[in-house]
Amino acid sequence: MSQRSCPHCAGQKSLLLNKTDNFRIVRCRGCGLTYLENPPQETELYEKFWGEDDELPEAFAADAKEASLCEAYHISNQRVKFLEGLNPSGNLLDIGCGNGFFLSLAQQAGYECFGQEISQNAVRFARKNFNLNIFDKALDHIVQEQKMKFDIIT
Repeated sequence: MSQRSCPHCAGQKSLLLNKTDNFRIVRCRGCGLTYLENPPQETELYEKFWGEDDELPEAFAADAKEASLCEAYHISNQRVKFLEGLNPSGNLLDIGCGNGFFLSLAQQAGYECFGQEISQNAVRFARKNFNLNIFDKALDHIVQEQKMKFDIIT
């Protein structure tokens, strides 16, 4: 975790208000803003959110016994049905595709699916469980370096 200057005034001087575990809450001596001086990196947050488990606890299906898996299936299915009404086929890019639940259903519906996700844990999960084309790079890399075009972007 790196220390940073005040996000409001870019001041370098601060007063320590509280320290918890590895985090430092400070007040800027210039403008008075209270902020987290040493926030975790974004990638660290995403990895913790998605966890390290890369196995599905059960089949990703409408009748899944695990409530969150069942809910994810139905929400993803609604999104696919909505897209089918707008554009029934084509290349689809899902930005921030997470673990690939939505893309797996879109692929079954006949779309050529691609995803973009920065969490390596989520990318690994989507590739392993759904055999999806997931980019773990920034969006500009996909468009510029891969020279890809998409009919649908979600």
